Amino acid sequence: MEIQKIANAIRVISGDTAELPLTYVNSMSINASVVDFQFVLSNQIVDNHKKEIILKELHRIVMSPQHAKAVLNLLGKQIEEYENRFGTIIIPVEEKNG
Repeated sequence: MEIQKIANAIRVISGDTAELPLTYVNSMSINASVVDFQFVLSNQIVDNHKKEIILKELHRIVMSPQHAKAVLNLLGKQIEEYENRFGTIIIPVEEKNG
């Protein structure tokens, strides 16, 4: 276990990350109220035989608006660093039928 001091006020205790559960998600919905944001993390599975899309909800994360905005800022910085290193992330546009 490693203990670090950050900004002279926060003590971070890091354990073995292998003990943390690992979940892959490829779909997320976000809902907000006055007091919190809710993130529902899911796996979207396409069943070509039944011609349907199955959405399996895996986790729900709830946080304050202030924390959600801090996550937004942190994620933006991480994406910027990623794109500087590996190139622009392209989001494919889905074609609409009909």
